[in-house]
Amino acid sequence: MKQENKKKTVLICPLNWGLGHATRCVPIIKEFLSSGFNVIIAADKAPLAFLKQELATENVSFIVFPWLKIRYQKRGSFFIKFLILSPILVWHIFKEHFELKKIIKKHNVDFVVSDNRYGLWSGKAYSVFITHQLFVKAPFFLKWTEPVLFLINKLFLLKFNKIWIPDMPGENNISGTLSHKKKFRKTSYIGLLSRFTGLQENNGKNPLPVSFPKNFILAMLSGPEPQRSLLEEKLLKMLKNNNMAVVFLRGKAGSSKMSTSDKFASFDHLPTLEILYLIRNAQLVICRPGYSSLMDLALFNKKTILIPTPGQTEQEYLGKRMHDNKWSICIEQRKLQDKLPVNDALMTMGLPDFSAGSNKLLSENVKRAKELL
Repeated sequence: MKQENKKKTVLICPLNWGLGHATRCVPIIKEFLSSGFNVIIAADKAPLAFLKQELATENVSFIVFPWLKIRYQKRGSFFIKFLILSPILVWHIFKEHFELKKIIKKHNVDFVVSDNRYGLWSGKAYSVFITHQLFVKAPFFLKWTEPVLFLINKLFLLKFNKIWIPDMPGENNISGTLSHKKKFRKTSYIGLLSRFTGLQENNGKNPLPVSFPKNFILAMLSGPEPQRSLLEEKLLKMLKNNNMAVVFLRGKAGSSKMSTSDKFASFDHLPTLEILYLIRNAQLVICRPGYSSLMDLALFNKKTILIPTPGQTEQEYLGKRMHDNKWSICIEQRKLQDKLPVNDALMTMGLPDFSAGSNKLLSENVKRAKELL
């Protein structure tokens, strides 16, 4: 029997498909720390490297907890590939479920927070699943599969004690029908999550040379290979003769490689305050419409050109939603030619900041869960 005054331990596990799941876990980690928890972060590869750098001054522990590495194809639909791989994915889900049991026993874990890792539920610890996609989007020609996908998703999600949705309740939200289509059991909205929350008034730290032009375009690259590199190649060609200066943030956590010239700069990865400076001061941001990227950029009402990962139905939906609301310009990667619609993007309204009250929602949900332990 656990002692009532014992300090509780939380295990936080982000998915390793890109850095987005890890970045949005940062405010969650900090909230648990401020609530008096021991925090253990279980991740691998780039997310682990990022979180070690981001939380270097915090009192947290790290363990390596691998998950299946997914490589996007160069052509065709990732959704189709996902369906083909589904038996392997299910096997890995149950494999990590049994690995979790060992971790909970070894580290005396009371609370598990899983960001999109479906196998991390447990009867031995209070288990929370984080997702903004309750209702999976299928390609147009497979729309008929969406009810089936919802039922499969539901079967896994209901194994968890609670489902936390990183969005705002009501009409002013980012995820749209991905998480607001209809009511779903065990769900709770925890507000928009960004590692830049609380830093909106901070100008950050300038990583650029003093002589670098003040007006520049920021290209933020992210996500699994080879699509990250394919987009980088396309953008380098298209922006080479652009009138404005260009900064590339290549999304390679764990690397400090950089290069700069009169009107061009490239960084593999940067600390948060330096990324903050680039986002705040960029005239325009070009990036994937990954959910975490949208939450970060919305804090600053940024004008954006969004380029969904080919075949990634969630990003295609989010990009179209931002475009249809005139918040951004969205363009398919296959339609990228010689020139980007920079002027059109600068005429948009910018991504809306719906984050007011997010801190309170997150704090209330952590406090409520703690009371149940």
